[in-house]
Amino acid sequence: VLIQHQQRNSETTENKERPKMNENASSFDIETQYILLEFLKLNKIENRAYEEEIKKLEEVTKQPFDKYTVEDEDIQTDGHCPSRPYLSSVNGLHRGGEGGGELFRQIGIRLAELGDQLDPKINDNVVEAFLNEGQMKPVSSFVNHLIDQKITVMQDMPREKASLILAMVLLKKTVEMKPSLLQSIFRRTVEYINNNLQNYIQNAGGWIGVPQFL
Repeated sequence: VLIQHQQRNSETTENKERPKMNENASSFDIETQYILLEFLKLNKIENRAYEEEIKKLEEVTKQPFDKYTVEDEDIQTDGHCPSRPYLSSVNGLHRGGEGGGELFRQIGIRLAELGDQLDPKINDNVVEAFLNEGQMKPVSSFVNHLIDQKITVMQDMPREKASLILAMVLLKKTVEMKPSLLQSIFRRTVEYINNNLQNYIQNAGGWIGVPQFL
């Protein structure tokens, strides 16, 4: 009985310490999380704190898949699952299946390549302002500020595309400076993309279609 009590206490402590993402996340939200994670993993810097925070984030990002699987989908009367545009690729990511995981890794690579072009153009003052004022101002205010600077490499980009890349670069540069804020800023960046750029991405065919317009 004592052993069982200790085990329950251990499990309770572990559950309290383990950070939680939104368990009701949509398929688009989940894909966005995974792509941002891949984008951040490509950033190879010698920073132990950054690496540890990335590992924690990777664990947390996988959690929604435990409740969001093909097997959990309601079956229609004709025997087919309801149509969800990204479901098969999302599940492929979680299970390490072919296609999905590699596709999103390639999207992350492409975004990182574009981000590398913008990275040197973003003044550290903007990043520091985001660190100091980010909790009081929306991500969109900082992204719009950067767009208004009319950086040369972005002049021929659609505003939505520039906003997407800038949001991701801002995330990367901020957590490089302060890795402990990774999960908080990561979640806010995901929310920014979901709220402001989802229609743009969906109209391009979803995240799966992103490589065609990047």
